[in-house]
Amino acid sequence: MPESRSRRRAYRRMASAAAGAGIAVLLLSGCVGSPVPTATPTASETAEPIFASDEEALAAAEAAYREYSAALNSIAREDNRNPERITAVVSGTYAEQVEALFNDLTQRGLSIEGESTVDSFRLIEAVEVDRRAEVTILLCSDVGLSKIVDAAGNDVTPPDRPDRSALLAVIVSAENDPTDLVVQKEEPWSGEYC
Repeated sequence: MPESRSRRRAYRRMASAAAGAGIAVLLLSGCVGSPVPTATPTASETAEPIFASDEEALAAAEAAYREYSAALNSIAREDNRNPERITAVVSGTYAEQVEALFNDLTQRGLSIEGESTVDSFRLIEAVEVDRRAEVTILLCSDVGLSKIVDAAGNDVTPPDRPDRSALLAVIVSAENDPTDLVVQKEEPWSGEYC
């Protein structure tokens, strides 16, 4: 009997060793023991919104547009020199358009005297996609204190140019910082606003 008892113990040890080896193989091969994959939230799902409210989005867009307006006035004050400075406050594609406008004025011997102002900002829409903001605003541009002059200093401002006009502007996140906004485009708005 002692011999059969020791034989049973030997079989149990071998079975335990075999079972342990089998579990080790299963764990190492990835068939068992790996946790069930769970969806990991992406950065855009867990990140805080760029703007906490519509009011904050409007304030940021207004500040960006005012900076753009100041840059335009500065370039115009300096006889359209170095229009590439505008790139700091506009998107890449819009910078090309603004630079072309100033270059065209220079080629035609025209410059702008006086400054334009902006006011009456209103939020139309603020959206965020993939940590990029796009804020559309309506505003009033006042050019009543500015005029277009030729190389001889003659006022060549079109007589039918309104002093105040409404503009629709799209302000977007800058390339490197979603909270830094730049002007992407602007266009006249035909509705009653200003």
